[in-house]
Amino acid sequence: MEQTEKYRHKLADLKKAVDSLGEALKVNLFSFTEEISDLIRNGQIQKFEYCSELLWKTVKTALEEKNGFVATAPKNVYRGLFQNGYIDELECEKLILMVDDRNLLSHLYSENYYEKIHKRLPEHLNLMKSIIAKIA
Repeated sequence: MEQTEKYRHKLADLKKAVDSLGEALKVNLFSFTEEISDLIRNGQIQKFEYCSELLWKTVKTALEEKNGFVATAPKNVYRGLFQNGYIDELECEKLILMVDDRNLLSHLYSENYYEKIHKRLPEHLNLMKSIIAKIA
């Protein structure tokens, strides 16, 4: 099936955003003062939130165009990715954890959650790259 212009555009935007997150995560936070490190960490978290939003919306478009699968919420979109054979159950669980992490960051501020989620950003980044490769 040929990709639509809408899908190609979304996929290109997602790839750029994920690459940007990857570059941001390469920064050695210990090279800076505590205040600057905190600002950089905040930027990394914000890039993660942005990428996670772009990812589920791009996957949603891919599933609609390629499989006729329609869902309106991130977790349902990722379950659809599993149901349509793009990912295995473990990857689906990891994607749902990523959604939960993003939601915690957006709706509840706790330094404890913040630090735990920040430590998982490299895992989330690798998962995003894997999903992009599967839907491209």
